[in-house]
Amino acid sequence: MSVLLILIAQMLMFALLVYLPLQMQWQEGMGPAESGRTMVIFMASITAGAFSAGKLIARRGRYKGFVLTGFALAALALWLIHLGEAAALALVLAGLGLGLTLPALSVVVQNALLPQDRGIGMSLFNFGRELGGALGVALCAILFHLPLPPGSLAGYAREELSLGFATTYLGMAALATLAMLLTLLALRRRELSPHP
Repeated sequence: MSVLLILIAQMLMFALLVYLPLQMQWQEGMGPAESGRTMVIFMASITAGAFSAGKLIARRGRYKGFVLTGFALAALALWLIHLGEAAALALVLAGLGLGLTLPALSVVVQNALLPQDRGIGMSLFNFGRELGGALGVALCAILFHLPLPPGSLAGYAREELSLGFATTYLGMAALATLAMLLTLLALRRRELSPHP
């Protein structure tokens, strides 16, 4: 379950990392440097979320609430971006949310396995992260083109591009909601092992 959830988390992350800068440049007319500066908000928030979650998990010995909260924040952020509302706030929420999931799910894998199995477990976990990034970009491409007529990107009007991006973020918000439900129903809650 942790591998599946980290795969989804990476899909959500790459949806924002790849498609939001494209939207800012293609639809809103920003330059690459300006869109890159905007994305710094997202990256700084991921770092803050991961750092905070790591410290709190170590102190409290619990992780499920962080994963659940993380996907809830990501779903809310993607919904806001879909609506075109409060982009900076949405980036902060998405970054914090996805940041919360990363250390929490890593801890799940390490805690669930015996010491001799942790290497292969973490390898599979990291493979899930890499696969999630690739699948995320592919799924976003499908969602982006669903409402658009066939043709080259250069031929689309801004309104058409807006519809494609909105569909992408709506699909990703639905995926984040699914991950939240999977966390709630299928991710086991257990105390962290005190043993290394």
